[in-house]
Amino acid sequence: MKKYLLPLILAGAVFAQSSTSVSTSTTKLEKSALDKIKENTSMSYFSILAGPGLKTPTNTNTLDGNNNPEVGSPMSTWNQLSLRYQITKDVRFVINPRFETYFGRRQDSDGNAIRNTEGLNPVTGFTIRHQFTEKFSYSGGINAIFMNVEQGTLDNGLLTNPGGFQTFAYKVNDKLNVGSWVWGRYSIYNSAELNDESKKWDFYVAPFAEYSIADNMWIRGWVGKDWDHEAGESIGTTVNRGHDAGIGIDIGINKHFGMYPYISTRWGDTADAGDVLTTDSAAIGAWFYGSIF
Repeated sequence: MKKYLLPLILAGAVFAQSSTSVSTSTTKLEKSALDKIKENTSMSYFSILAGPGLKTPTNTNTLDGNNNPEVGSPMSTWNQLSLRYQITKDVRFVINPRFETYFGRRQDSDGNAIRNTEGLNPVTGFTIRHQFTEKFSYSGGINAIFMNVEQGTLDNGLLTNPGGFQTFAYKVNDKLNVGSWVWGRYSIYNSAELNDESKKWDFYVAPFAEYSIADNMWIRGWVGKDWDHEAGESIGTTVNRGHDAGIGIDIGINKHFGMYPYISTRWGDTADAGDVLTTDSAAIGAWFYGSIF
């Protein structure tokens, strides 16, 4: 049973136990149940812009096998809506529809046009926020796909992939916060053979720091590293997928809209310092976020 249905189930139980003053008490109970649902339900949105490359303005910073920006990868936005139901002070049940929109003509290997908006696998799960101390806090959660609609994951035989994105933050003082973003997923496939032969997990860690320059404005930078499980090997065998880094300014305009434009770069695991400090893989990106209701 999904916890977000509890208010409706409890309301039904109260109705079943009520045997007097049906017309008056039922109206009050219906209003009370609906009010509780409305008070505990909210919706937000989050988008990531994969913007133009600094050196290749028509492409993003997707890298090819030679650690160079991938030709023919147009700018895009990754978009997520979050329908949330408050279960406790710290925990919410969420359903997240997702889709991606590309800006620019895309073609397959045969030269045929590919549609520019694609549905992504929606996920469901729980989000958690908790203040451990006055200075140390956590936000994140766990979720998994509940509908497989992407052609790539359908072809790979993916069944589900529990995991999520976590943020650990420490307030150094009124101006400075430091912390780390941690993301991981474990993949489960639809056959024993695929579970033996396919990549089982992904893992990403990115320490960050942010400094307040106004009541609603932060300078934020990060450095991240990405690991994957090596397909077909033991579960502890890793493949280093490289690094990324970025810096930008987060502007919270109001509760309904905020944005975090930044400049980021990526480099391979074996890159030397000269490869890291280059505009070849640098690009402009942004987060857009806010509350709908």
